[in-house]
Amino acid sequence: MRRRERRQRLGGVSRRFTLTLTCALALAILSGTMLRSQIVSAAERASFYGASMNAALSANTPTVTYTATATNTSTPTATDTPAATATTAPTATPTTPPNPYALDISAAVAEAGWPQQGSNWCGVATVAAIADYINPQAQVSQQSVIYALNDSKNASEWGYPTTSGWGPYVPTDIARDFGTDPRSLAEGLTLATGLQYHVIVDTNGAWDTTIHIVDDLLRTKQPISVFVDHGQHSVVVSGVDATSDPLTNPSGITAIHVWDPGGGVAYEGIQPQMEMAVPIQTWLSGIISWSGSDYFKYPYSANVYEGEPLDPDPAVGPYAYQPSKYNHMWVGSYVYLSPVAQTATAALNADWELTPNGALYVGYATSDYPATPVGYSGPTVPMPTNTPPPPPPVQPPKPRPVLPPPPKPTATPKPTATLRPRPTPWLFTTAQTSDGVTPAPRAKPVCAPVSCVLDGLLTRRTPFVIALALIFLVGLSLAAPLLLTDVIKRRSQRVASAPTDVAAEAPGDQASAPTDVASDAPGDQASAPTDVASDAPGDQASAPTDVAAEAPDGVEQASASVNDGVSTDGAPRD
Repeated sequence: MRRRERRQRLGGVSRRFTLTLTCALALAILSGTMLRSQIVSAAERASFYGASMNAALSANTPTVTYTATATNTSTPTATDTPAATATTAPTATPTTPPNPYALDISAAVAEAGWPQQGSNWCGVATVAAIADYINPQAQVSQQSVIYALNDSKNASEWGYPTTSGWGPYVPTDIARDFGTDPRSLAEGLTLATGLQYHVIVDTNGAWDTTIHIVDDLLRTKQPISVFVDHGQHSVVVSGVDATSDPLTNPSGITAIHVWDPGGGVAYEGIQPQMEMAVPIQTWLSGIISWSGSDYFKYPYSANVYEGEPLDPDPAVGPYAYQPSKYNHMWVGSYVYLSPVAQTATAALNADWELTPNGALYVGYATSDYPATPVGYSGPTVPMPTNTPPPPPPVQPPKPRPVLPPPPKPTATPKPTATLRPRPTPWLFTTAQTSDGVTPAPRAKPVCAPVSCVLDGLLTRRTPFVIALALIFLVGLSLAAPLLLTDVIKRRSQRVASAPTDVAAEAPGDQASAPTDVASDAPGDQASAPTDVASDAPGDQASAPTDVAAEAPDGVEQASASVNDGVSTDGAPRD
């Protein structure tokens, strides 16, 4: 019994020692992890604040001054001075004064990527060049212009016609045009420059149109996009040559400065060079020998090719051509684009077209749209119904470039979650030494192990929680063996003090009890028969024999006397 208690006490101590060793190992690993997580930088060399050593040495060390020793020098012999040679003054080169009636748009033309990048992109190229001249930082390209014109949201308020014949080429057209019609280019200029442009239709001939073009150019200081070659081509007019002020004396105009986006390119341009000063007679009525085309010899024409018009009148809106009314918005007139308008018409969009004097052309009302803008009260003129002249010869058009895909609506991006900024642990201040040298920032100091661990626990949330959990487990592991030992001790005392515990044991275990008693010290043997006497009746007969075989004589007699008073079946003897 006591040996069993001794074994239990030794087992409890072993378990307690094992748990304590495990907890200590866990704490060591945690401390090492905390230390390794700290950024430890080696201390740099201390920066020097103050005057440099070289400066101090140069200030305190006396400078050795050497005295020059006079040497005998021979006196130079005088030489004859050569007479100055007369030089002829340079003749002043006569300079041509800048033309006050012409604009230099060469930089804008280069920025717009001229020549035209498509066989039918002459109007697109003029829009890009004018936009880049007005705003040199805009960097408007031909691609960006065609991209805007191919966007249906920039279409007319009347929509655009169904596809038939040669067009429409872009959804901003209101005519079935092979390229870009006057309305689409007016919309393109409005989008590219931020100014409101309109289509100007002049029914009074080439000379009247030329005077208004020059007038708008000189008043606005902006180049003008003009439809030439009876509507088949677009050019930019940048100025004039004149013997007097063209604004007061238009008859003094001797030449028109024309920039052709296809100049020098066969079957695209109409003049052999990109920039030319075209004589006024050639501009008004001549034929260009290089291409067989013209500028203003013929008015705007439908230019029928293979049975279909390349440049027809509008097909939608109040300006749509109606054969019964014989109304022609463009055909038979001279057309250009201008930002000049009267107060009443200045706010109208690019759909509504004006005369050179700023009056609004009145269209034909239908159930879908009115003849004039709602609420308009400015000057108006009826839509032209003049009979167009015989159609001029038409040049076969070159294949058109494929349009880029129309823009797709872009989804509004969801707001991006912003990370919370982490606090900056180290702040560096810039200091300067007395000699003006900015020292290097001081190194981050190396912290002590304990402070590093505490800093890591306080600034990092996850290690802090893990450390608290480990501390709780360590405390629990230290307290658990003590509680368990106390429970085992109390249970052992309860078992030792209860006499019925041995009687409750199994019969098979009682036979060995006398052997254990016999092996104990002599002082303890006197109580062995009493323990055996309390065993089960079936095992009591053999117990005295075993004790007598091993114990001294005195013990045998004590055991015999006890057995004499009890019968073999457990009943008292008489």
